[in-house]
Amino acid sequence: MRAHGLLLQTLTLNLRIISGSELAAKDLSGTSDPYVKVMLLPDKKRKLTTNIKRKNLNPRWNETFAFEGEWQSYSAFSLLVAAS
Repeated sequence: MRAHGLLLQTLTLNLRIISGSELAAKDLSGTSDPYVKVMLLPDKKRKLTTNIKRKNLNPRWNETFAFEGEWQSYSAFSLLVAAS
């Protein structure tokens, strides 16, 4: 892809969420329904989430996410990963 005479390189950042262990219980029953939310900052519009693992304090997701874009978009970024 070309923009303003520059050749922009498209790249992909692959991220695998494997598992969580000994998560805090959030439900009254002593369990939790965890999931992971991932954002590639500063672009807050691109949020990806794992499947919810019901009543589980040691979840296994084994899910892969891909963020794609031009080189200039990702030359400096932060990856925010939050388990809920």
